[in-house]
This record gives sequence, C-alpha cells and structure tokens, in this order.
Amino acid sequence: MTELVPVDQTPTQQLADVRSAYDTLRAQIRAYVVDQHRRGEICRAGLNAFLVHFDLGLYRPHHTVTFTVTGTFELTREDDHGLWATENDVRHRLLVDTGHIRGVLDGTVDFDVHVTATLSDQKDL
Repeated sequence: MTELVPVDQTPTQQLADVRSAYDTLRAQIRAYVVDQHRRGEICRAGLNAFLVHFDLGLYRPHHTVTFTVTGTFELTREDDHGLWATENDVRHRLLVDTGHIRGVLDGTVDFDVHVTATLSDQKDL
C-alpha cells in the first residue's frame, strides 16, 4: 500500500502536506471545470452551481479594457491666462466616467490625458 505522507515527518509536516495536496486537487478540479465551460461543454449556470456546491468560488472572469478617447472642444477664457493654463486646466479636470459600466473593479481605472491647445482662427465665438 502506498503511503500518502512519509512516516519520517512530524504530524505538523504531514498535515501541511495533506493540506497542500488537497488545495492542489481543488485547484485542478476548478481549472478543469472552468476549461470545460470555456470549451462550451458546461453552461455558465451549471459551472457556477458546481463551483458553489464544492465551495470552489464563483467563476467571475476579468477582462482588461484598453480604450482611446479623442475629441475637441472650443472655449473662451474669462482671464488672461495663456494656452499653457488652458492645457493644464483641461489635463487636470477632464475625466473618464466609468460609473455606468457594470462590473468595473474599484481602483482599476487608469488613464492619462494628453492635451494640446491652439489659438482658434475665430476672433469671437
């Protein structure tokens, strides 16, 4: 008969080895059923029912979204500040609002604002 853990280990070491093997088996089972779902063999509801039944955590895939926003607008300034002030103002105040997108994880929105301001050819708007 094959021993599960070596007999020359302390009970604490044996327990740690058994827990490690158990955790590895659970991870392998989870990976297997998730792979079956991705291949279309198991529906999402069936996958999550299985995972919940065996306390393996719900399947919640994460997506990374890369986006580009390009736009223009014109403005008039009520002060005598130049182009640099306009660029700086827009750079620090133009925001991306992901509040209406379902599932965006807190702390994961990252973006840079690149601004170039030029004088308009129009004298009065």
